[in-house]
Amino acid sequence: LAMAAPGSREAKVSGGRVLRDQAAFEAFIRDIPKRRVQKRQPAPPSKDPLLKKPAVNFAKEMVLVYDRDDMYTGPKIRKVQLRGKGLEVLVELPNAGETRMLARVYGMGTYHAVVVPRHAGPVTFRVVSGR
Repeated sequence: LAMAAPGSREAKVSGGRVLRDQAAFEAFIRDIPKRRVQKRQPAPPSKDPLLKKPAVNFAKEMVLVYDRDDMYTGPKIRKVQLRGKGLEVLVELPNAGETRMLARVYGMGTYHAVVVPRHAGPVTFRVVSGR
């Protein structure tokens, strides 16, 4: 994840993922926990919609994903727009607030994924702090 420059609310980042084929999509889905992450066991099955493996037509579409290493406050992809020959993805990272003091599972985070029309150009992600 990127850090904003002092006094700035934005930072250019190289984070995020562009899934342009079925193999990359399935590899991403394999990393999603199959059961809810919780202390009480046995944990119920995860309700993550991507575990149902929705159909994506990779000849015409691609999937943009932004991960955040925070299991309490997930990122939000707010806008995808053309910028020159590429796409710019505006991602909001909500303020962690009081959750920053809570215990966390190492390596567990949140993500936001969107399906967009396929674009051959570069994709950049711009992060804006949440309010």
